[in-house]
Amino acid sequence: MPGPLDSEWAHPGDHVGILPARTELVAQWRPEHGEELPDGATHPAIIALFDALDERGIELRLNRMEVRQTVLGQDPDDCTVEVSVRIHERTAG
Repeated sequence: MPGPLDSEWAHPGDHVGILPARTELVAQWRPEHGEELPDGATHPAIIALFDALDERGIELRLNRMEVRQTVLGQDPDDCTVEVSVRIHERTAG
């Protein structure tokens, strides 16, 4: 059954809940076997998200837009980083 995780599943500072219906733009990055990012490098998923926003003519407004990051998987050699930004709320009806 869908629903929010219990707060005991969250790390300190994480938010737990259900997001409202909305449209998001999502970019994912999965490292190749053994690939590591250089220190100080902008994450490839963030670059992909910024490029996708630019391609659509959407201005990134960090003070007004919520950028979320999710890491899928537990193994550093087998994970996917997903970043997303809400494009707009969906209304019922």
